[in-house]
Amino acid sequence: MQHLLQYKSNIENSANYFGGPSLYFHQKALECQQTEFLSDRHIEYVYATLVAWGMHRMGKGGAKMPNYDEFKESIVAHKDTFEELRGKRIEYITGNEIDSIIESLNVICFSIKGSTSKSHLVSSSKTLAHILPNLVCPMDRQYTLRFFKFRSKDTENDIFKFVMRSMWDFYQNSNNVKSVQSLLGQTFNENYPKIFDNLIIEYVKDKLPNEPKKKRKKS
Repeated sequence: MQHLLQYKSNIENSANYFGGPSLYFHQKALECQQTEFLSDRHIEYVYATLVAWGMHRMGKGGAKMPNYDEFKESIVAHKDTFEELRGKRIEYITGNEIDSIIESLNVICFSIKGSTSKSHLVSSSKTLAHILPNLVCPMDRQYTLRFFKFRSKDTENDIFKFVMRSMWDFYQNSNNVKSVQSLLGQTFNENYPKIFDNLIIEYVKDKLPNEPKKKRKKS
């Protein structure tokens, strides 16, 4: 994991790489997380962020999200746990806490209805990253799964737990925390989990160029 730090300078301009509505709604969701935690406005901005981050495509094909009310209800159902975890920060969690916290987050992650598909890791981790931004990093298939070299037989629950534990391990090293501290608060580097995600993105872009898409079998 230490090789991630060589990409520190690359992520100073992460905001420029994404930009547009992806950045706008992301920022709005984080602002509301601070001032209107789990309010309708906060949840609406999270919902909009997921759309901007590719979780919903118009038309017959592509990813789909449920209607807003269903999405909101699945979040509000865990309001008490969210309130308990709201003040937690990945860099300060102790070894005595981490396992129980990851277990609690795992339960929530796979009960949030951020997608109409059977797969929930990506949509739910991105949701959690805007509700508990100092604790959970967004995860996706293009970067996170390829970086950790997960296999098709690995369950989404196991993947979520492994990534969370790996991020915690990374920030248990005080030198890693100090190394990226100067980035903290920058746009798209607002917290340590997002910085961790951005480091992974830069590594994959550099070391694991996009693989050719597999041709669909003719039906």
